Amino acid sequence: MTRTPDRDPGEIDGDENESFILLESGADPTIEGQITLNAGALMALDSVSVFPLRGITSDDHEDLDTLAHEIAETSYDEITYSGNRVTNVTTWETSSKLKKIREVALTYASNKVSQAVTTHYDGLGVAIVGQVITEDFTYSGNKLQDVDRVQT
Repeated sequence: MTRTPDRDPGEIDGDENESFILLESGADPTIEGQITLNAGALMALDSVSVFPLRGITSDDHEDLDTLAHEIAETSYDEITYSGNRVTNVTTWETSSKLKKIREVALTYASNKVSQAVTTHYDGLGVAIVGQVITEDFTYSGNKLQDVDRVQT
């Protein structure tokens, strides 16, 4: 049987930080159990499919159906008023308000909400770049006509 590192017990040759380096293959693995380096990403093949060894990236996450993100969560909302108007809704993980999930700032014009700016936060409470949603509301008389939504 051919000797491989896992079948060759013995000294580590003085360096306890031994490792191996995969050279860029430019292709996904084609043999079950194989790992390749393709365009800088570690890729593996199991009995089902080829998959990245890092899990999903934030870009991959954005491609997923995110419709349920604001619905399927246990949370606590803190409401801030200015007079009789709600000006801010901060969503926290719990009522202890240790981890902020998102914040919605409301702006008014002619006694109607004219804009809502929603900022999403990461697990450290830092605003996530590219995860701010600005909604501008247009009215026809007293009826809301449409909402223009932009993600920045």
